[in-house]
Amino acid sequence: VAFDSNNVNVTYGDVVGNYDTIYVVDFKESDDAVISNNNIVADGKTYIYGIQISGEDFIIRANNISSTGVYYANGIDIEGPATGVIYGNEIHAAGINSAYPIYSGMNGKDVSVNYTNNDLYGEAYYVVGMSLGDVESLIEENDISLDGNYTTGIAFNGAQINIAHNN
Repeated sequence: VAFDSNNVNVTYGDVVGNYDTIYVVDFKESDDAVISNNNIVADGKTYIYGIQISGEDFIIRANNISSTGVYYANGIDIEGPATGVIYGNEIHAAGINSAYPIYSGMNGKDVSVNYTNNDLYGEAYYVVGMSLGDVESLIEENDISLDGNYTTGIAFNGAQINIAHNN
């Protein structure tokens, strides 16, 4: 699967029920997927996700992602099983309550990802630049800027992590 050089703008129109959820780009069980050179703008109410992916050997590169939600905003969500590379992206996530520019592996299945040379910005009451539940992570040369009352640059719950040269 290749998703390249697209402009995607999604805005919620109406909320039905208590927990509306919008996935702007959603590739499940997509081995060898490449998501590159896209402009993704996501405007949601309760839960909004710019990209959600699972699959082996994926690449997410050179995208501009802006995800804004009243309650919760997420730039990229990786769910296992998954292996891949996320590099050279600009990711903004902003919500009133919580924001996660990158979030991964919370479904309990294995995730192994290299996060390299990304610019991450998060703004919310509670904001985490990278919240990772990976089995293995390499986090290198990323810029992480957060604005909130409770902020965490990198949160990790996994087996092996290597972190180097981040700001």
